[in-house]
Amino acid sequence: MVLLTIPCEAGVLQVLEEGIVEVITPNRRVWTIPYASITRLTAHQGAKLLTLLVYTKQGIYQAEMITPEHFAKLRACFPHLVPRKKRVRRVKEQDATTKLL
Repeated sequence: MVLLTIPCEAGVLQVLEEGIVEVITPNRRVWTIPYASITRLTAHQGAKLLTLLVYTKQGIYQAEMITPEHFAKLRACFPHLVPRKKRVRRVKEQDATTKLL
């Protein structure tokens, strides 16, 4: 049974009750991933839509042209995947005794 259907450039991304996430077209499956192997979900901003990256233990899978609303719904299906916080780069303060040449 299909829990969530999201249109994307390659076809349709589906989250299935059987523990599978897949992208399918009318003629074939583009990729299929079991829930257990998903380690992270990220979205990168394009011109208007997002590119979804699904990180797994085997590699990275991609679905393009996802709306932000659909990404939020997909993330809600995986509450155990906590989004990573952005790293803050710390700049070392220059030594006060350093002289400029």
